[in-house]
Amino acid sequence: VSAVCLKELVQAAEAQTGVRPRRRPELVAQRINAQQAQMERTRRLVDQQQTKLDQLRQTQTILIGQLYHAEQIRKGSISSGKLARLKVQTAGWQKRLPRLAEQIVEVQRILDGHQARLSEQDAQRMAMRTWQIQLETDNQANPNPPALVIARMDSGFAAGENLAWLLEMGYAPDTKAANGRTTTALRAQLPRGVEWIKVGDNAEMVLVGEQTLHGCPY
Repeated sequence: VSAVCLKELVQAAEAQTGVRPRRRPELVAQRINAQQAQMERTRRLVDQQQTKLDQLRQTQTILIGQLYHAEQIRKGSISSGKLARLKVQTAGWQKRLPRLAEQIVEVQRILDGHQARLSEQDAQRMAMRTWQIQLETDNQANPNPPALVIARMDSGFAAGENLAWLLEMGYAPDTKAANGRTTTALRAQLPRGVEWIKVGDNAEMVLVGEQTLHGCPY
């Protein structure tokens, strides 16, 4: 809900004022590159499982062929010694077949999962590319954007997805942490004796450097 609301508010403000910052398609390009690297890893997993599946099916085909050939031999003239050895071999082949069938089903399940993940990743990549093109088009129609446009919002809109969207739209987000756990985690990283700066009647501030929030790639 917050993502839809935030986008509607920002888009309404841009339409009303006729002012918007320079979009940042280069940020989206970073995400596309990361997505392509992730897709390559998934493709390798697909290839590995496909190779394994092919090998299992080939082994299954060989065993079935061996069993058929053994059955034909048993129907003909064969010494008792060879027949005994053949029965031992046949029992081993028959014992392997059910296990092979189970392995084939399991590997096929894993392969299907990797292929589904690859299709999902490709759809996400295509969506990011469409978004990148849209931002580039916006910039072409906005040759003289302001140097800085700040988007101020309360903590209810500070989810990682919203922050990523604002940054890619060219805004400088000014917000609060979504909950006290973020404050606690940041305070735990501060060195002893850090100097706090008074910034209001009941507020002090200290710079902590760059941080990564859940759901935001920047």
